[in-house]
Amino acid sequence: MKIGRLGRMMGVAWAAGALSMYAGDTPAEGVLVASGHPEYPPFMWQEGGKIVGVGPEIMAMAFARLGVKVDAIAVGPWDKVVKDACEGRIDGVVALFMTDERVKFLDYSIPFAQDPVAIFVSKDRGFPYGSWKDLIGKRGTSTIGDSYGQTFDDFINAKLKVKRLRTVEGNFRDLLNGQADYFIYSMYAGLLGSHKAGVADRVTFLKPFAASENWYLAVSKKSPYAKYVPEINKILAGLAQDGTVAKLTTRYLEYYEQHVLQRVQRLVEEGIAYYRQHGSAAAFVEFNKPNGQFSRGDLYLFAIDLNGKCLAHGAKAELIGTDMLDQADVDGKKFVKEFVNVAKTKGEGWVDYKWPYKQTGEVEPKISYVRRIDGTDLFVGCGFYVSK
Repeated sequence: MKIGRLGRMMGVAWAAGALSMYAGDTPAEGVLVASGHPEYPPFMWQEGGKIVGVGPEIMAMAFARLGVKVDAIAVGPWDKVVKDACEGRIDGVVALFMTDERVKFLDYSIPFAQDPVAIFVSKDRGFPYGSWKDLIGKRGTSTIGDSYGQTFDDFINAKLKVKRLRTVEGNFRDLLNGQADYFIYSMYAGLLGSHKAGVADRVTFLKPFAASENWYLAVSKKSPYAKYVPEINKILAGLAQDGTVAKLTTRYLEYYEQHVLQRVQRLVEEGIAYYRQHGSAAAFVEFNKPNGQFSRGDLYLFAIDLNGKCLAHGAKAELIGTDMLDQADVDGKKFVKEFVNVAKTKGEGWVDYKWPYKQTGEVEPKISYVRRIDGTDLFVGCGFYVSK
């Protein structure tokens, strides 16, 4: 399924200016500091040091009516987000499912949206599925810290063997490598994540959905803003009834695809067009310029031939001319071999790995798009850092 169809599934069209339609001019009483899952689009994900998506926007709209500003910041992995909120280090969470344990520490709003929980499988290794019991005895995987509603969580803990991994890409990798039979995750976030990981054509999800869970806002019981939850509930009811939530879901599905994934692909396409127009020598000189036309913030181009030799690199000039075929990241993953395999077999695709961030030198999770230049034995690539 293409991402664009996800928006149409919501049955609404985006109205210009809806993102700020409830941002009033009332003087702010203070700033509510919230956070959310770094990788759960369209409801929440990390961009730079902020959490963006439907959840942060809904929370900001609702609290703005009460004169409170919301600052949705990234604080780390999801398990840390929930722990920080429960212990009062942040005021709230922009979107989450309800569990018995969390309600001890968090004041929940009424639900503002629903999210189908899907069972993702490899298209080559699907299996008959009609209910949760069909997962018993199979190897499952999911993301660390995620909950899928108390009832399904209890079943997972009691009956299933589910390994927990940090990233969506890691879960899809285990699924496709045969190390897992299924991957439990949000349908929306899973479909978007499969495109981001370059495996959308190799995975699918089973019907019926494992669950359809409600999304809530939550405020720490230790936060001074917990007193606002009853008023927030009245505002949320109106936002759901007038279609605002559905419109935001459509908007952020489209935004995520366009701004987080496509700009990487566009830069590669521009680089290939420049190569065709000006030739390899001129193109590689341009790709190598740290502040040239193909260096845009954290994004830069690299070119590698099908034997693994680096021909151009916009961030690490010392790699030019070296054999990178056996280059491995800190986890031992030979990602350049994966680049080459993708370029040879598919012509284009996405590969996840870890690589030093050019601004700090610190190793960060990265996902790169590579595309072979037709009629040549080389490919051009560009990647983005998941946490930046």
